[in-house]
Order: sequence, then C-alpha cells, then structure tokens
Amino acid sequence: MTVNTEKPNVNKMDFNFHFGKNGQPGFWQATAPQQSAGRAAEANPRTGRGESLESMLPDPDFSSPAAIRKYCNDLRAVMFGLSIEIAMAAEILDATLAQVPDPEGKMLGSKLRARRVSGKLRKAAEASVNVAKGAAATHARFAQEFEPEINAVRHRAKARPRKQIDWADQ
Repeated sequence: MTVNTEKPNVNKMDFNFHFGKNGQPGFWQATAPQQSAGRAAEANPRTGRGESLESMLPDPDFSSPAAIRKYCNDLRAVMFGLSIEIAMAAEILDATLAQVPDPEGKMLGSKLRARRVSGKLRKAAEASVNVAKGAAATHARFAQEFEPEINAVRHRAKARPRKQIDWADQ
C-alpha cells in the first residue's frame, strides 16, 4: 500500500477566468492540473481519484500484536497523507475564494471571508493529524498495557554464555 503524500506544484496550477453574470465582475480560479493517463488507470471509478479509503486500510483484524501494529501503522500513514491533502485543499480554496470580489467593496473583505471559510477545512486537516497521532498512541498504549503477555510469547535470541576469567589459574 502506498500513500501519495506529494504536494501539488503551485507553479503548475491552472488558472481560469470566470466571467461574471449580469455585469458582475469576474474572478480567477486556481485549479490543479489534470492527472496523466497513467494515473487515470489506477483511479477510483466512482471519484476519479486514487484508491478509496476502504482499500487503503486493512480489515480490522486484531488477532495478534502484529495485526494491531500493522493496522495502527497503516491508519497513521493514511491519515497523515490525507491531512496533507486536506491542508493543500484548504490553501487552494483560500486562494480561490480570495479572488471573488467583496459585494460591499470592502478592502480585504474577500480575503477575510475566504480565510473564515477555508479555516474550517484547515481544522479538518488538523483533526486528521490528530487521528494519525491517536493511531500511533493506540499501538504504544497497547504495547505498554499488554507487555507481560507480549513478552511471554516473544521470540528472543538466547544469551550466549560468557567465558569467565579464572583468576585463580596463574
């Protein structure tokens, strides 16, 4: 399983001008460039994007410590990648909405409105970071709470007997 954690290149963004209706001023909209044909083949048919969230996480099979560790690590990786994507979406939304002119003509009015709207998406990105932290903390707490049971069945290398120096033999 791989998670795409690449940030989109802002220098390669597509900018489209939308003309206003009924004499209203138009605005510029920043959009991410279209995916290449190679990536479209592996895209989700419902959303047109990469893997679905269901296929990114393994089934919650908590039958062994290794399965618990794998689930927690996979959840952490998915949510961290998702948080980056949501944060980038918040920045794109902020930049896009800031281009819409303020209806009352206030200076910086559209930027403030855009900041308030995209702030909700930023909080969602922070929440997904917290989910990633919670997944890592879940495995750490599991290892701490169930340490005696884990150590009882852990396969460890046997200690080699050390050679003792016989100080009496001189």
